[in-house]
Amino acid sequence: MNLNTINNSTLYNDFSKREAKRILNNNLSQGKDFISTFTNINNQNYILILKMKYKNQNLSIRDSQNFIFIVIFLSFIILIPLAIYFANLPDKVLKEYEKKLITHNITGLKNSIYLEKKLEKTKNFANSIIILVYINNCKKLQSVYGYTALNKILKEAGRLISSYKENDPNFDDIYSFENNIFAIKYKYSDENQLIKFTQLLFNDLENIEILIDKNSSVYLDLTLGISNPQNLNSKNKLHEAQMALDYAIEKRIDILVYDPNIKSKDINSLNLKILKSIKTAIDKDNVILHYQAIYNNRTQKIEKFETLMRIKNSKNEILYPNSFMDIAKDSKKYNKLTYAMIEKSFKYFQDKDYEFSINLSFLDIVEKGFTKYLEYKINEYGVAKKLVIEIVESESISNYKEIKRFISTMKELGCKIAIDDFGSGYANFQHIISLSQYIDYIKFDGSLIRNIHKDRKSQLLVGVIKFLCDSLGIRTIAEFVEDEETLKFVDSMGINYSQGYHISKPVSNIENIPQ
Repeated sequence: MNLNTINNSTLYNDFSKREAKRILNNNLSQGKDFISTFTNINNQNYILILKMKYKNQNLSIRDSQNFIFIVIFLSFIILIPLAIYFANLPDKVLKEYEKKLITHNITGLKNSIYLEKKLEKTKNFANSIIILVYINNCKKLQSVYGYTALNKILKEAGRLISSYKENDPNFDDIYSFENNIFAIKYKYSDENQLIKFTQLLFNDLENIEILIDKNSSVYLDLTLGISNPQNLNSKNKLHEAQMALDYAIEKRIDILVYDPNIKSKDINSLNLKILKSIKTAIDKDNVILHYQAIYNNRTQKIEKFETLMRIKNSKNEILYPNSFMDIAKDSKKYNKLTYAMIEKSFKYFQDKDYEFSINLSFLDIVEKGFTKYLEYKINEYGVAKKLVIEIVESESISNYKEIKRFISTMKELGCKIAIDDFGSGYANFQHIISLSQYIDYIKFDGSLIRNIHKDRKSQLLVGVIKFLCDSLGIRTIAEFVEDEETLKFVDSMGINYSQGYHISKPVSNIENIPQ
């Protein structure tokens, strides 16, 4: 700065008055953000002032740092509740899963799993009986009006039965089972009161018109089975009511109270008749196999089939597994049914270009000599690469060591393994993870799929299981896909395969299914 032309006002713009005077009056001056000195250039005197260029930037940086600190602090305050929420999310998902397991997916009532757990504690049912209400014509209603209408009927039936709770103080609770049965927990006071209630319930429900749509309505056909009111402390209330119901259905009795005096003589007569049908079916080669298609959601083609067993009785009537399988398992005939299924299904699929599955229970797997027999038949018919062995999750996961030994042998042969009905019971996810190297497919239980397109809890649970399967490299199959809406929804969730009446009903000849 030339001293002859210095403009003090300019100097004062950049410095305080005190600093400006010090700069002009001293050969060397220094401040917080500058330093000045006199110099002579070409006989001209100048003041050289070096001033910090980034002072304002430093202030800006400090302001930014303060702002960032405030943002981080506020974010920390906000994120604490989120962190707590996500930390608790697995527990919430598990609770939702457990809640789903004890709730009937159609009626929304507590299901048989919940009732059975309650019955384990006798005090919860002190002075109470179980009344089972069975809808006899459910299958006919389903075949005529379809699953959607049947679901509507079951919901309405549950609502109608529940309405009696408002006017009868002895009506304690209601439960809903998968096989068209409602269970009532009823406080027993005297015989007359019980007769009055059950007759009123029976007559009302059979005479109420249930609307399906504007043009259709139906009536229910019912049978009631009641546990023994003379032994209110029994832990077998549900079993007693079931035996009474079975006997009432067989003898075409509307309402029946369990009587221990007829147990051995009459109630077992139905079981004996079915057992005879099983023996006849085995002896006369009347074990019949049907096959239900499994559809690849991505390729939109049928690629697999599940083998389903039926038997024909002496009257040429077809019996389905729900009517004979439990009885077969309690007898020595069960394994013979399994052997017949293996022989017939292997022979049928040996020259076909489809994967096919057979269902095996833990009873099959632990039977002495069964694994060797199965090995022999697989090699005889050359079906190892086509065969999928389905193991029911609710029966088998708890028997981890036996299952692991069996499926390891089957995998060495080249077979595939599926876990069936996954989600129907309190599955041990750790066992699934441990067995994941052997498992090729997991089939979602129908109770999770049937209404998944409008049931958010089912969507959540299936989504969690699907994520687990994807992580473990396991493909997924949705059962009970009964309409286009459900098919589109499971496809949108990324489920690999679909099975159900919308794809195809079970058939005796797969060539009859349109591809």
